[in-house]
Amino acid sequence: MDADPESGVSIFLDGTEQCCYGGTSLSSPLSLGVWARLQSAHQNKLGFAGPVLYTGAVALPSAASPAGFHDIIVGANGLYTALPGYDLVTGLGLSLIHI
Repeated sequence: MDADPESGVSIFLDGTEQCCYGGTSLSSPLSLGVWARLQSAHQNKLGFAGPVLYTGAVALPSAASPAGFHDIIVGANGLYTALPGYDLVTGLGLSLIHI
């Protein structure tokens, strides 16, 4: 999900377009919404998303990385810096670029 406020989404507030909103306030609920749709499509048999995400991330960053993932290693949120692998800025340190 796009967490960059510069390329996030536009919203309408009192009939006026406001641009651009992003960050975890956008990407987190979008991710949860996708997981909910996947759960519904699989009769709620997928379970908790955490183990699925971490299992896919175990080999990262490496040549064996699952297709569509890339590690975010540049950037900061004012408190923490993005680094290879897990970090406190991006969590898993991953960005899914396509499904």
